[in-house]
Amino acid sequence: MRLSGWDVLSIVLLAGMVFLILVFAIIFINPYVMLNPYPPPTPVPTLFVPSPTPTLRSLPTIARTSPFDAPTATPRPLRPTSTLPPTATGFRLPTFTPTPTHTSTPTNTRTPTNTPTFTIPPTYTATPTFTTSPTVATPTESTSYPSP
Repeated sequence: MRLSGWDVLSIVLLAGMVFLILVFAIIFINPYVMLNPYPPPTPVPTLFVPSPTPTLRSLPTIARTSPFDAPTATPRPLRPTSTLPPTATGFRLPTFTPTPTHTSTPTNTRTPTNTPTFTIPPTYTATPTFTTSPTVATPTESTSYPSP
């Protein structure tokens, strides 16, 4: 069987399609590759802006007057401290003492008994209704539209 020109052309086109698929895949994976005719712009490097960090407060350093005060490998034990004795405070905390403010004395007073009262219920009268005779409209001919 002999290869014709069309068979050779289809093999060349298939090889070209495989080559183009590989080129597109490489550009898709890494857009900064040299094969990309339109590479994206290089990204701007991020700036490091120092942010304020909390620092512990410390006492100022004291100048040493003798070489014996130099720090040693083993820390010296702290000297014991004394606590001041308790003293009288200059104020008092208020306390609540209930005191009677109102005293009541019972008194016997006679109250009058309720007497029945009779009230007349209101009467309603019907309001008169006025009727008027209906007016009869007279037809007039309109001159703006032709009559059908």
